[in-house]
Amino acid sequence: RDGSSDVCSADLPLNISISVKTLVKFQRENTTDFFLFGLFYGVLLAMVLYNLLLYISLKDRTFLYYVLYMAFTSAYQFFSFGQAMTFTGIAPQTAGPIMYFCSGAGLFWAAQFCRTFLSTRETAPLFDRGLLVFMVLAVLGVVLGLAGLYWQSQAVEGLAGLAFPPAAIAAGLISLKKGFRPAMFYVVAWFFLLLAILVWSLRALGVIPQTQLVSYLFPVCTVLEALLLSLALGDRIRILRQEKETLQVRERRLLELSVTDGLTGLYNRRYLDSRLYSEVALALELGQPLSVLILDVDNFKKFNDAYGHQEGDRVLTGLAKVMRDCAREGDIVCRMGGEEFAVILPGTTAGSGLGVAERIRRAF
Repeated sequence: RDGSSDVCSADLPLNISISVKTLVKFQRENTTDFFLFGLFYGVLLAMVLYNLLLYISLKDRTFLYYVLYMAFTSAYQFFSFGQAMTFTGIAPQTAGPIMYFCSGAGLFWAAQFCRTFLSTRETAPLFDRGLLVFMVLAVLGVVLGLAGLYWQSQAVEGLAGLAFPPAAIAAGLISLKKGFRPAMFYVVAWFFLLLAILVWSLRALGVIPQTQLVSYLFPVCTVLEALLLSLALGDRIRILRQEKETLQVRERRLLELSVTDGLTGLYNRRYLDSRLYSEVALALELGQPLSVLILDVDNFKKFNDAYGHQEGDRVLTGLAKVMRDCAREGDIVCRMGGEEFAVILPGTTAGSGLGVAERIRRAF
């Protein structure tokens, strides 16, 4: 560094390898770089926009954390690979703080995404606290970067980058063991990125040199992770929808059982009382007629004593079937208890209600 020059006054830590190439080879590699990095940023942008639309539609914060994680990770690479300075003309003094801010923010939202996606607070409390530590380190790295302490910021974020993937994978394996199937995509995604993050962090710490292979490894693995995490989110939505539908079916079933007579399948006395109250109120409000039939099986006790309760049950279920067959759509057929039954007939006059009653009596 030339002390009289301010070209490198940002004092950014650099780790590059020096090589000599022909002009043709340099131009060919440059064209390849433009194509591959354009493809890389295009896929990431598509994933960010797609999941942003899902967040707007579903209002699920997990999608928002994914979007923030991928957006800041992409921005960090856009600056660290030099495209930002090339296309925008941003000076190193400005690019340095932005780059370390994006790096720390990416780690912060990655940890928050893991916590929300895996529900680690409930499924893995120990790892949840560990993820909170990574979020604190991410904030520390951002503060150091904004303060111009780039070496210190890079050390904090680099070491956190080395330790974070194993912790994220371990939390995913715990969730997978507990039956959370979307964690499979999540774990595979972090396994793919683990190698790249290890190599990239070692490069940032100066352990290994910057090479063409290292340059392509991190973007390729980032794209694979983005795709796999998006699949994990989709699988999570599918499973949550299935669980919601199952829960709704179960709730409907429980509701039916709570208002249904177990023997005849008709509505029970509880439902009759609540429904009769609302039907009377509605009939009065609309000024429409309302009839109610009360039915009782003659000599039912003597029949039970003579033929047994099993035959008596057959009489009750037979009557229930007759009542359902004779009732119209919209009529409410109930068993009051014992051998007593009732039918609520909305919009029915007394004369029409008597006709329904006679039709049931004759059929029975």
